[in-house]
Amino acid sequence: MKTTRKQFFSTLVAGVAVAVARPLSALTIATESAPVARSFAGLVGRTFQVTTADSRGTIDVVLESYDERPTSDGTRQFSLTFVAAGGEKLAEGIYVVEQQQMGRFDLFVVPTRHDGQGRAFYRSDFNLLTGKPGLKTGETPAPRRH
Repeated sequence: MKTTRKQFFSTLVAGVAVAVARPLSALTIATESAPVARSFAGLVGRTFQVTTADSRGTIDVVLESYDERPTSDGTRQFSLTFVAAGGEKLAEGIYVVEQQQMGRFDLFVVPTRHDGQGRAFYRSDFNLLTGKPGLKTGETPAPRRH
């Protein structure tokens, strides 16, 4: 999917407007309200359709694993491993992905390996901001005094 200059600037303006209205919340996702991680964790073993940039159309990949990474102060990290049973090759990049429960979304994937059974493996990494480092989730920073 190609983004036009007009679409890019429209999205940028909308993001700036939200950031001005609610600066901290525009850059953070509360861990308890981040459905992304919980959604993927519950879909291990399910099939996702990846739209290719060439004439192949879509290929099926299965979410093989959801791996939670150690959290850092202010972040939540996890990785997804997908497997293409037929060994279909995808280059590193952003793809339109569709899954029955999650709908359509863009996902950045990186090829990681092929195994002896002809399967291709891909990984997607997430690093979600959960709040300002040192703050508890939902806590608002104290106003600065000049």
